[in-house]
Amino acid sequence: MDYLGHVVSGRGVEMEPTKLQAVREWPTPTSVTQLRAFLGLTGYYRRFIRHYAAIVGPLTDLLQKNGFQWSPTAQATFEHLKTALVSASVLALSDFSKPFILETDASAVGIGAVLAQDGHPIAYFSKKLSSRLQQQSTYVRELYAITEAVAKFRHYLIGHHFVIRTDQRSLKHLQDQTIQTPEQEAWLPKLLGFSYAIEYKPGPTNAAADALSHSFHMAISIAQLSLMDDIRAALLTSLAFQQRVDLFKADPQDYPHHSFCDGLLFIHHRVWIPNDTPHVISLILQEFHSSRIGGHAGFLRTYTRIAASFAWQGMRRDVRAWVRAC
Repeated sequence: MDYLGHVVSGRGVEMEPTKLQAVREWPTPTSVTQLRAFLGLTGYYRRFIRHYAAIVGPLTDLLQKNGFQWSPTAQATFEHLKTALVSASVLALSDFSKPFILETDASAVGIGAVLAQDGHPIAYFSKKLSSRLQQQSTYVRELYAITEAVAKFRHYLIGHHFVIRTDQRSLKHLQDQTIQTPEQEAWLPKLLGFSYAIEYKPGPTNAAADALSHSFHMAISIAQLSLMDDIRAALLTSLAFQQRVDLFKADPQDYPHHSFCDGLLFIHHRVWIPNDTPHVISLILQEFHSSRIGGHAGFLRTYTRIAASFAWQGMRRDVRAWVRAC
């Protein structure tokens, strides 16, 4: 089936052959406008290319004001990008009955990640770092790579247990660390609501690594967020929750933006909390405010974090009051 420049088949997802032919025949750009057109086409298929941001970096630099000066480096990058697109692998279709593997890595100029199942890539993600982040420590860049990758693939990962693989050994203790830096305070809450384990893999054995980091030990962290399990257990006693789930399953079309997964009901990708379970709010406040990851942030930040992951029915005013009291 052809769909928006992609071909979906039993093999998986691949680029449309006519688009590949256009890439093969693309002439060398002679102006910024032509370069933007080429990067627009390749950027649309960036999920097929590992470390796209790192590859295309020399070309994006030419887009700066008065910065278009075609050079041998630009020509080599141009040819490399064309080859990477033409030889891109077929991406596998996701199977939500199997666990996802998210491999992440950060270099001095960008971050990269690959989402996979059974050793087959589902999608690639890459992003160029800002000049400020390029000056940060390896730990900060690797942590940023994890949070950005999880946010990018949220629609695959939310409600499912997955494994994060990184070549930064200290990140295996991510869920056991006390918040000490502004980066941890800003980024760690983005991982709340996800069920995951972190595996440390040395750079040479990490499929998503760019070989910039090298280590010689491996450890496995079995840390797992227990909040969602506690919420599932509490919802078992909620009559409103069971009624809403039964109505949704009976006629999903009457409940748009709803989805049911792993014992939880989602509305607009947020976990729905019925109004007959106020005790669940205590569990959420404990995790988002009083725990090590919560960090005892102020009212607005705490409420914003909670509202981004959970939805209520007729309880918004009560929740705001409880957050203020906390």
